[in-house]
This record gives sequence, structure tokens and C-alpha cells, in this order.
Amino acid sequence: GVCFLAFVGDDEEDALGELRSRWPRARIVEDPTATAPLAREIV
Repeated sequence: GVCFLAFVGDDEEDALGELRSRWPRARIVEDPTATAPLAREIV
């Protein structure tokens, strides 16, 4: 499931830093193919 959702402006690294600080043991994976269907529902 989704545990974090944020709208990112120009500073992607800042957003990733915030994500890492909230969940320091998380494994962050970028997978647009997997997330695209969910993103379409949200938008």
C-alpha cells in the first residue's frame, strides 16, 4: 500500500531527503510502470 504521498516541486532531492528522514529503514524504489495506474487514479 501507499505509506507516503507528496507533491514534489523543483527540488526532488529535498523531497527524497524528507522521505528518508521519516522512514530511515525504508527501501526506496522508483518504478513508474508499477505506480502509473495509481497515479492516474489520484490525478
